[in-house]
This record gives sequence, C-alpha cells and structure tokens, in this order.
Amino acid sequence: MECDFITRNTSGDYAYIQVTYTMQGEDIKATERIKEREYRPFRKIRDGYPRYIVSLDRFRDQQEGVHHINAIDLFLGQEKNIMCNKLFYIVLTIRLLCNKVIKYATNWILKSTCTLKY
Repeated sequence: MECDFITRNTSGDYAYIQVTYTMQGEDIKATERIKEREYRPFRKIRDGYPRYIVSLDRFRDQQEGVHHINAIDLFLGQEKNIMCNKLFYIVLTIRLLCNKVIKYATNWILKSTCTLKY
C-alpha cells in the first residue's frame, strides 16, 4: 500500500490521506487516470478508519467511502473531521507546491519546441 500520509491522534485513531494538486485532467480520460491513481491505495484499506483525498479542487468527489477535502477549507479550519497538527499543514503545503511545480515543469517540457543541435 502506498498512501501519502497516515495520521494518528492521541487516542490511537488513524486516518489515511492522499494529497494531489487536482483531481481534474485535461480531458475525461486524464481525469479518470488521476482518480484511479488517487483512489487505488485506499482500496486495500479495510480497517474502518477514515480515508481522505486533499486537493485544491472546489468540486468534491466522493467514492468508495473516501472523503474529498479542499485544501484551502482545511487550512481555514472549515474541515473539522480530519486529524491534523501544525507539522501536517507544513508538509501538506510543501506537497501541494511540489505537485504544482512538477505539473508546470512537465507541461513546459512537453510543449517545448527546442531541439538540441550537436
């Protein structure tokens, strides 16, 4: 199983968290691939603890008992059901920023028309 975060509160309850910049692709097939990638780790978890996907999307998708949470709402304290501490917020912010940088870099590389001449 590969899950981005596993959190535990002081009473020993766990939560599983996946983080992605967005669940929306450029087209329907890309969106389906992203959803499959993000939901796949949760399919093997059957212990009853909550499972979340955190993204910057305003649209909240919920499948297979996994809750989709908007990261901004989480940062503003509008999501009370997820167990978080300050360290989690810092790591989540870094992860979202890295996803954004990787997305832009990949798009730039794919759209680049530069060729190397020897």
